[in-house]
Amino acid sequence: MKKGYIKLGSIFLIVFLCVFIFVFGLNPKYGLSAEQLKNHDNLTAEETIKLYAYYKNRSDFNKIDDLLSKEALDEAGMFEKDKDYNQDDILNPVFLTNIEKVSSECEQDGFYERRIYVTYWSDNLLVKLGYKPSDKDAIYSTDMELVKKSKDSDWVIESIGF
Repeated sequence: MKKGYIKLGSIFLIVFLCVFIFVFGLNPKYGLSAEQLKNHDNLTAEETIKLYAYYKNRSDFNKIDDLLSKEALDEAGMFEKDKDYNQDDILNPVFLTNIEKVSSECEQDGFYERRIYVTYWSDNLLVKLGYKPSDKDAIYSTDMELVKKSKDSDWVIESIGF
């Protein structure tokens, strides 16, 4: 009888660990297709923000650099040099929960189009499984400015948090 409980407990522990590792390894794709994750051409501004969140959770900083403008890269380089960034971000991922468009301008300051969004982020691990918390459950919000230099160019992130 005791051997049966040990076998059952061992099986339960193995299944629990497998499920835990599976859930921990998930990275929400935010509705982006495999093609959009592979090829960054012709994305909308919202899809660019989602792609930024996807790569941020994977700590794939080289891919993030492809989404940032030269000005944003220079600013990020200053923070890295000053050690102002938090290394714990890799261990404590924060997930994008909502995107709200605040404003849009066309053909100003040398850009074809400029848009400003408020993005909401949560550290709730259930977001990995598709849970959509409300904005009030977000741990923080930040502004993101995206620009398109010409009609045929891709959206790039000009600044994150003003």
